[in-house]
Amino acid sequence: MTGVGYTVAEVAKILDLTPAKVRGFVRQGLVTAQRGPRNEYRFSFQDLLLLRTARGLFDNEVPRRRVREALEALRQQLPEDRPVSAVQVFAEGEEVVVHDGDAKWAPASGQVMFDFDVADLEKKVEALRPPTRPRPPDPDHDLDADGWLEVGLELEPTVPDKARDAYRRALERDPRHVEARVNLARLLHDKGWWTEAAAHYDLAIAIDPSAAVAHFNRGVLLEDLERNLEAVEAYRKAITLDPKSKEAHLNLARLLERLGQKQEALQTLAAFKRLQT
Repeated sequence: MTGVGYTVAEVAKILDLTPAKVRGFVRQGLVTAQRGPRNEYRFSFQDLLLLRTARGLFDNEVPRRRVREALEALRQQLPEDRPVSAVQVFAEGEEVVVHDGDAKWAPASGQVMFDFDVADLEKKVEALRPPTRPRPPDPDHDLDADGWLEVGLELEPTVPDKARDAYRRALERDPRHVEARVNLARLLHDKGWWTEAAAHYDLAIAIDPSAAVAHFNRGVLLEDLERNLEAVEAYRKAITLDPKSKEAHLNLARLLERLGQKQEALQTLAAFKRLQT
């Protein structure tokens, strides 16, 4: 990157686009570029992420009008301090769909969307409720740690509180179950219980230092705690353990950009781009 912001040529190289296509995205209103000292377009790191999202939607043959309308609606729906690049945007058929944590919606219509059948999910929730009267233990029908993990995964999108209960049940049966511990930590993090979440991530890493997802999620938590240098190291560790982790590359690039380490941010983003091919 040269000067303030990325040039059209640099954006084109990073995103594997032609310079004309990048300028076209600006003219279509998909991104609002700044102007450099010679009145040339300059793009922020967030602009790069937004343009990558738009390109991905076009690659999935979503009509240009729908992409433009959806991204414009999404800008209006998100809080001022939350950029479009902070959420995940996907193509489902010819529709643009946004995922933000547990929420899923179509920004153009504002319609909330669901992935699970409610009646079937209610049966799984019922399985977590205590019986109305005492019953003798039935070990043949009790779930093991993996079973409770599966219950938690099913419950997460709509009833995360019950999912936390399921992961705790899994850990009661196997305290060394790393996936259940990492998932529990992530839900605790989402709830704002950061100290408890950090303790579970530390335990997961102590049990299995090669668990890349534990290092990655710990990096996300450290960012929220504004311990950015530690977060950088956590993301680097995640990438060392899982060099194909797109999320770790992207988060590390974004954090390095924020810390002013522009060159390494650009290199990391280029590595992320190579993983996209």
